[in-house]
Amino acid sequence: MGEVNVKEEGLDGPDEACDPALGKLLALWMSMVCDNEPPLRQTLDPFTLKPWLGHISIFEALDGNDFVIRLDGSAIVELTGENWTAHRASDVDRKYGSHLVDHLSDVTQTKRPVFHRMMIFQKRHFLASRLLLPIRKSMDGPANQVFLALYMDIVQPEE
Repeated sequence: MGEVNVKEEGLDGPDEACDPALGKLLALWMSMVCDNEPPLRQTLDPFTLKPWLGHISIFEALDGNDFVIRLDGSAIVELTGENWTAHRASDVDRKYGSHLVDHLSDVTQTKRPVFHRMMIFQKRHFLASRLLLPIRKSMDGPANQVFLALYMDIVQPEE
């Protein structure tokens, strides 16, 4: 079990506490959905994602219901103080008692984005909003990648 028992509160979508960048990223993703299939990875290139680049981590599905973190966004690393690139989502779950693998699996299976409000694992007094977006690497393939976007909430609870 992890160091922290993490609370990940599901949200219907961005709210007043969320950084507006998350809503804009969701709108971009939705504009690229075709025939109810998630966008292709090649359409979400660095030029298209420029406004969000440091705030996105890329997870790729592995056999055995786990995900490898292909890239941990630089702003996420700065916010958390940890770089999880090349580690597995299950490593994060083990360390923090989170349910990241379950959430990533749900997103790839349902092909629908998911929002959560959560405390920053490493800085428990800060809340952030997380958006998980399913992505396909190939036209005829499954949703096998997830973009995780993380922003500190612009409204924080008073202490």
